[in-house]
Amino acid sequence: MLCRLLLLVFSLLVGFAEVRACAQQDSMPSVVPDAAQEPAPTPTVRHQALKNLAQQLLQNELELSAAERQQPVDPERVVNLQTVQKQLRDRLASLATGFDVAQVRSPKEEEYELQTEILRLVRPLVRAISKATEGPRQIQELQSHREQLEAQIEASEQVVRGLERTRRDQQQSGTEPQVLVPLDAAVQRWGAFVSELRDECLLVAGQLESLEAARAPMSESVQNAVADFVRRRGVSLFLAIAAAALVILFLRWLHRMVSRIAMRGERRLPLRMFDVAFQGLAALGAAFAVVAVFYLRGDFELLAVAIVFLIGLGWALSRSLPTLLEQVRLLLNAGAVREGERVMIDGLPYRVDALRLQTRLSNPELQGGVLRIPLREVVGRSSRKSLPDEPWFPCQQGEWVMLANGAFGPVEVQTPDQVVVRIDGAPRTFRTTEFLGQMPSNLSRGFFILSVFGIDYRHQEAATTTVPEQFAKALHVRLPQVPGGAFVTSVVVEFAAAAASSLDLQVVVRFSGEAAASYGGLRRGIQRILVEAATQHGVSIPFPQLTIHRA
Repeated sequence: MLCRLLLLVFSLLVGFAEVRACAQQDSMPSVVPDAAQEPAPTPTVRHQALKNLAQQLLQNELELSAAERQQPVDPERVVNLQTVQKQLRDRLASLATGFDVAQVRSPKEEEYELQTEILRLVRPLVRAISKATEGPRQIQELQSHREQLEAQIEASEQVVRGLERTRRDQQQSGTEPQVLVPLDAAVQRWGAFVSELRDECLLVAGQLESLEAARAPMSESVQNAVADFVRRRGVSLFLAIAAAALVILFLRWLHRMVSRIAMRGERRLPLRMFDVAFQGLAALGAAFAVVAVFYLRGDFELLAVAIVFLIGLGWALSRSLPTLLEQVRLLLNAGAVREGERVMIDGLPYRVDALRLQTRLSNPELQGGVLRIPLREVVGRSSRKSLPDEPWFPCQQGEWVMLANGAFGPVEVQTPDQVVVRIDGAPRTFRTTEFLGQMPSNLSRGFFILSVFGIDYRHQEAATTTVPEQFAKALHVRLPQVPGGAFVTSVVVEFAAAAASSLDLQVVVRFSGEAAASYGGLRRGIQRILVEAATQHGVSIPFPQLTIHRA
C-alpha cells in the first residue's frame, strides 16, 4: 500500500511539473521557427486541458497571495481561494495521472442501489429505443391531442348553445337587463374559448400533416433502418462475433494441443478438471471479447444489451445450479454415468465413449450406431460395466434370425432406428425396439430342430432301445443329402412319453450357423427321413383311435 502511495505521489509531481513547464513555454514570446526545424506537433485535447488548468491554478495563486497580503485580511475570501486551489490541484493531478486524487486522499465507501444501477445500465438502450420510435410516437401523441381538442370543442359548443338559449329565453320573458349582462359575458367568454380551441386544433392538424408528409414509405423506412443499423451497429456486431469466435477457436486449439501432449492412455482426473476449466474459460473469454469490442467502439447501446443478456444468463445458470453441478460431475467422470460403461438410451444399450458437452455413445453391433447427444440428456441416467461376453445386439447384418411368431430370414439393415428382415423373400421393417420385443433367435450362431415322432404301441418293447437307434442312424446317414444337412453337429433320439394313442420319441438335431439359410428345408427333411426309416424297419405310425374293452 505504501509503495502504491509513493508511486502515486511521484506521478502527481511529474505531471504537475510537466504542466508548469508547458505553461511557462506558452507564456514565453513566440519565435519564428527556422525553415530547417521540424513543425511543432498539433496539441491534443488533453494538452489543452492541462494548459487551461495550469493557467487557472497560477491565477488562483496570484489572487491568494494578494488576499493574504491585503490589510485587513478577509478570512472568508482566503478560505474560499484555498479551497479552490486545492480543487484545481486535484483536478490537475487527476488529469495528468488518470487517478482520482480526491478519492485516493480521502477514500469514501460507495453506496450502490440495485434499482438505480440497473436503470443507469439500461438507460442507453431505452434512449436508443426511444429515438428509434420517436416519429411514430409523435404522430400518435398529436393524434391523441387532436381527438382531445375535438372533444373539448364539441363540449364547449354545447355550453355556448346552452347559454345562448338561456339568454334568448330570458329576453323573451322580459327579464331585467342586469340579469342579461352576465349571460352575454359568459357567451362571449365561451365563444372566445371555442375559437382558441379551434386554432389550437388547426395547429395540431397542420403539425400532424407535416409529420405524415415527411414520413417516408415503409419500404424506404425499413431500408434506411437496415442501412443505419449496418452502418452504426452492424460493424460492431460483426467484430464482436468475430472476436468471440476467434477466442473460442484459439482456446479450443490450445486445449487440443495441451490435451494431446498431456494425455497418455486413460484420461485421468487432472486432465478432466483441465477440460472443465477450459470450457468455462472459453465461455468467459467469448463474453469478455464481446463486451470489450462494444466498449472500445463506444457502442454503449449494444454494450448495455450485452451486459443485460449476460446478467440474465447468469441468473438462469444460478437457477439451474444443481443440474450444472451434476454435469460437472459427469465431465469429471465422477457421476452416475462413466466412460467405458454401458448405458441404456431409448431401450438400446450403448457404450459411453466420451463424456463431453456433446457426449459420444456407440453400439458396435449397429450400423450408424454412433450417437452424439447433449450432456444434459445424460443427467439422471446410470451406467454399469459390461461383461466380457455380453452382446450389444442379438444379431449382425447378414445373419439369419427367427422371430417369436415363427417367421425367419436374414437381417439386411439394423440401425438405432429400424431393422429390416427379409421374410419369405420380401423385406419387412421393424422399429428397433419392436424387433427386440419379438425376442429374435440368431440362427447364424447355431440352432437345433426339435421334433416329436410317435410310433404304435405294438412296438412297445423296442420303443426305448432299437427304434431310437435305428432313427438316429438313419438321420446321420441321410441328413447330408438334404440342403444344409452337412452342417449337422449332433443327433439325439430318445423316448419322450407314452401318449394316449402312441409312444412318442423326441428327436433333437443340432446344426452350426452355416445351415441357417436351410432352416425350413431341414425341418421338413427330418420328418421325411423319420417316416422313411419307420417304413424301412416296419415301424407303424399310429393315428388317434379309441379302443373299447368289453367286460
